[in-house]
Amino acid sequence: MDGQLLFSESFLCLLNTLNFFSLVVQSNSEQDLWKSLTTDSITHLFLDYHLPGLTVSDMLKKIRKSYPKIKIIVLSNTLNIFNAQRMLECGAIGHLSKFIGTTELVACLRTLEIGRKYISADIRSLMHEHANILHPIRFTNKEIQVLHFIAKGFTIVRIAELLKISKHTVIAHRRNMMGKVGLNSATGLVKFGMEAGLII
Repeated sequence: MDGQLLFSESFLCLLNTLNFFSLVVQSNSEQDLWKSLTTDSITHLFLDYHLPGLTVSDMLKKIRKSYPKIKIIVLSNTLNIFNAQRMLECGAIGHLSKFIGTTELVACLRTLEIGRKYISADIRSLMHEHANILHPIRFTNKEIQVLHFIAKGFTIVRIAELLKISKHTVIAHRRNMMGKVGLNSATGLVKFGMEAGLII
């Protein structure tokens, strides 16, 4: 069985056993997700960071804009402090690693109920340990999108088409990123992005 599907179904069963929600709905595609958001009374949304074909930061902003009261919790199977911080900046109020147990999931839900954000203990520990390197350099979300496409080997023209911006804007984003980190090549920029956890 596909690992992603196995986790999804297991997590669904776990949520049902907690008796925390009156209704638990599973969506396996962006289309299903939007359908659930418009037809069901969704209060909490657990969004998998690693769903294929989904740019989670963009999705977070769209959902936050249309449904500002929904509590969005991002799930990830990597302990990446940069991604966790970026997800909170984009509108999530929780970020959990997939290595947590039931006790911490309940702690997360209770924390959200009193209006506070929650990051799982394993990621919090890393954030504390590496507090001195968290966001020493800040890339915008658009710059990070450009960086991801550069890492995939896409041309300037193709990136411009995908992001619906001009090729001059793509070049400007690339130049700005290189300026922020003191680099003069796209290869060096991609290497930095991987080391900083901006590219998975």
